[in-house]
Amino acid sequence: LTLECVRILIQSCQILVLVLNGADFFDDEGMMVLSSSPFLETLELAVNDQKLDSLTIEGCACISPQVAQGAARSVHYSLESASRSRLSRI
Repeated sequence: LTLECVRILIQSCQILVLVLNGADFFDDEGMMVLSSSPFLETLELAVNDQKLDSLTIEGCACISPQVAQGAARSVHYSLESASRSRLSRI
C-alpha cells in the first residue's frame, strides 16, 4: 500500500476507521494526507514488515476490486455502503 493509494482512499471514500500495519512511509507528507480526510475518526499505525490481514472496502465505487486485491491477505469488497452501526464493530 503506497502513500498515493492511501491518498486516493482518504479523499474518495468515507473512511471512519483506518488501521495501517506496516505503514512506515508516514512522514510529514503522509500525515498531511491523513489530516485531509473529512471523515477519519480513528487511526492506528503499526510499523513492521507484515502484510495487512484484512481490508474491507464498502460503498466506494472509485476503488476497483482489482486494485484492492493484493493489498491484504483477505479482501472484502462491496459496492453497498456500510451502515455506521456496522462500522462501529471494527
